[in-house]
Amino acid sequence: MTSQNLTLGMSIDDSFKQVQQSLATEKFKTISVVANNSISSEGGRNFSWPIMIVCILVFWPAAIVYYFMSSKNSITATFTSNNEKGCTATITATGKKAETLLQHLTDILK
Repeated sequence: MTSQNLTLGMSIDDSFKQVQQSLATEKFKTISVVANNSISSEGGRNFSWPIMIVCILVFWPAAIVYYFMSSKNSITATFTSNNEKGCTATITATGKKAETLLQHLTDILK
């Protein structure tokens, strides 16, 4: 699990739209949204194809168990308003694909 706290110079509305567009582009499914406050999304499962192939070849029920026991990629972004013009974003990611998306969001929002 990786987390980032960002102080942004843009408004909550603009920041929220940027994050929402990036999540849609990366095909993350939105789980919950609190308008201009927080957004939670999930992507595909976080598993290794080589391990999956070995499980299928050796003992296929193990492949099914491995797939469903692997965690999903998830990302949550929470926005709070500063007293000044900007806002603060806290983004938490779980999973390899979500952590890559977190770095992408950090680059976009700065």
